[in-house]
Amino acid sequence: MTTSKKKLLTAALSALLVAAIAVGGTLAYLSTRTNIETNTFTFAENVRALLTEPNWDPDEALDLVPGMEIDKDPQITNTSNNGVDLYASIKLEFVDGAGVALNATDMTKLMTLISINWDNANWSIADAAMANKTDQIWIYGGKIAPAYTTTPLFDKVTILDTVTPDELEWLAGKFNHVAACYVFGTCACTPVTIHHSRCATNNTPAGACDCNAVTKHADGCPAWIGSLTGTCTCAMVDGLGGFSIIVQGGVVQADAFGGANAPNTAARQALVDVFATTPPTP
Repeated sequence: MTTSKKKLLTAALSALLVAAIAVGGTLAYLSTRTNIETNTFTFAENVRALLTEPNWDPDEALDLVPGMEIDKDPQITNTSNNGVDLYASIKLEFVDGAGVALNATDMTKLMTLISINWDNANWSIADAAMANKTDQIWIYGGKIAPAYTTTPLFDKVTILDTVTPDELEWLAGKFNHVAACYVFGTCACTPVTIHHSRCATNNTPAGACDCNAVTKHADGCPAWIGSLTGTCTCAMVDGLGGFSIIVQGGVVQADAFGGANAPNTAARQALVDVFATTPPTP
C-alpha cells in the first residue's frame, strides 16, 4: 500500500471516528428506546417410549400344566413428540412366587422346564454372560422411528410337556401340607389310575406315587396337585411357588450415537446403563 493510500485510509477512519462521536453527541439529545424482543430458547422434552404386551393375559398364567403355552410379547413403541429416532432395550428379571430373584441353581433348573420363543433376528442379549442369568438385558437391532413399534422380544412362554410331576410340584412350590389340608372330592377314578402325591386314588390319600404328566382326573376329582381347603398355613419347603418375568424397557436418542442404523458399542452400553438410573415417575 502506497504512502498516499495509507494517508487516505487513515483520514477515512478518522472521519468515521469523528462521525461516530458526533452522532453519539447528537443522540444524547435526540434519544428513544425501541420495543423489547425477548429471544427465548426452549428444549424438547426427554425422549419417551411405551412398553406393551398386547397378547399378555395374566389369567392364562394360572393353574399351568405341562405343555401349556402362555402369550407374552414385550415390545417398545417410540412415543416421543420431538421427531427423534430411538434405540431400545428390554430388561428381564426372573423372580419366584414371593418376588425374590431366583438364585443361579433355580434359574438353571427353571430354564430346563420352560421354553421362551425369542426373536433372535431383531434382538440380541447385551452380554453373552447374561444368558440364563436372573437379570438379562436385550438390545433391539435398529432405530425406532416416531410412532414405530419394535417386534416383541419374545411372544410365548411354554411349560414343556416333558415336565414330570415332581418337577411340576417344584414349579408350583412344594408345601408341607398334610392330608387334612386337601379336599379330595368324590369321583369314579379306577384303581389303576395313579394320582400325584397328596391327591387321591379312589378317594383315599395316595401318598407318594409315580404318575406322569398325562394323567388326567375325571370331573369331580381333585386338582392334579390337590385342592386345598384354604384353612392351612403350612410353609413352602421347596420349589418356586410360581414364577414371574418382570419386564422393563429403556431407550436412548439414536442421533446421540452417530448415524449407523444398528446401535454401536457406545449406544449398546448406554442401553445397559439406562437401567442403573432411577426410573422416572409415571
